[in-house]
Amino acid sequence: MQIVKYILLAVALCVGVCSYAQERDFEVGIAFKQGKSDIDLAYKNNEANLNQIIHLLDSITSDKSIVLHRVEFSGAVSPEGSAKINQALSHCRLTELEKYVRARISLPDSIIVRNDHYIAWHDLIARVEASDMEHKDEVLKVLNNNDFVEAVDINGSIVDGRIPALKAIANGVAWDTMFDRFFSEMRNAYILGFTYKPRTEPSIRIVAEVLPRHSIPQLDAEPKVEKRTPRHLYLKTNVIGLGMAIANLAVEVDLGKMWSVQLPIYYSGVDYFRSTRKFRTFSVQPEARFWFWGNANDKLFLGAHAAMSYYNFAWDGKYRVQDEDGRHPALGGGLTLGYRLPISRNQRWKMEFSVGAGVYDLKYDKFFNTDKTWKGELSHTVHDTWIGIDHVGVSFSYMFNLKRKDK
Repeated sequence: MQIVKYILLAVALCVGVCSYAQERDFEVGIAFKQGKSDIDLAYKNNEANLNQIIHLLDSITSDKSIVLHRVEFSGAVSPEGSAKINQALSHCRLTELEKYVRARISLPDSIIVRNDHYIAWHDLIARVEASDMEHKDEVLKVLNNNDFVEAVDINGSIVDGRIPALKAIANGVAWDTMFDRFFSEMRNAYILGFTYKPRTEPSIRIVAEVLPRHSIPQLDAEPKVEKRTPRHLYLKTNVIGLGMAIANLAVEVDLGKMWSVQLPIYYSGVDYFRSTRKFRTFSVQPEARFWFWGNANDKLFLGAHAAMSYYNFAWDGKYRVQDEDGRHPALGGGLTLGYRLPISRNQRWKMEFSVGAGVYDLKYDKFFNTDKTWKGELSHTVHDTWIGIDHVGVSFSYMFNLKRKDK
């Protein structure tokens, strides 16, 4: 009897290995407004569903024991509208979803499948069957009748033959009911059938033998897939600084979900049309940021920054102010509050608004601000602590994906 138990254990091992090698299918969708193909993160559950797609694909592609071998993008529309318009709209929706996903996750073209079937009649049938709508039997009779499938010409527009038949039921009452209750759920695009399987392992020959109870091998639990947040790098410039003739460039890198760091550099060596007006500077302001929503590190953030700034400032007044001997920059730091949002369809171009305040230790010389004079006569030196607005930004940035190196 004991050897029978171990034979059964061997069979269980085989079944476990085989079942682990089976493919696994996933499906996640996003919704669109009527007649629209642009992705609206605020519409229905789009933001959460897109995050789910990115995190799932990222965890799969980051796991060397998993092979991703098919990713299918599908688009769909509700039945109203001509076949030509519906086909184009369905294709645009799947294309927008594909752009969004592939801007954040690197996927080879060889595993991509596209399906713009455009009207998910099977979905409508399921919704009608599960409903308590009036004229339900008549609607299902049309939906399941292949005689209505052929396209027909209605006033110059080619439409699916089921559409006029459905509109004719109860003088349009059934059609209006479906429009109100079901059609908004059919305007979507989804990613599905992206399947993965463990890499092929060498075949194992299992030999059943009588072993002491304590030495019976244990079947390991299925390995956990670690979820990782996609990382990005942003190159940006502050247009307010550019408007003041201050050249500037910033680099920002995601550290993970809800955290990033950035390093902006500002430089200006010019006067504003005359020698008595200038805002010359060389400044750096490294900053750590916390993103409250964690959606690709967009929307509202709070930053903490340090700063170092050499400066030479005058505005047609009595004095020109410069850090002492050009060797004592302003040192300090503070907090920044800001908001960033995507402004392009592929979500890579972004616009950011930010304002910051800080505390600085200043030691500067005050010179008489004389025209056509490089330095002017020194009046006196000031050592002071300054508190106030130290940053105002309207920035444009471009986002790059960062690839991880597997250890």
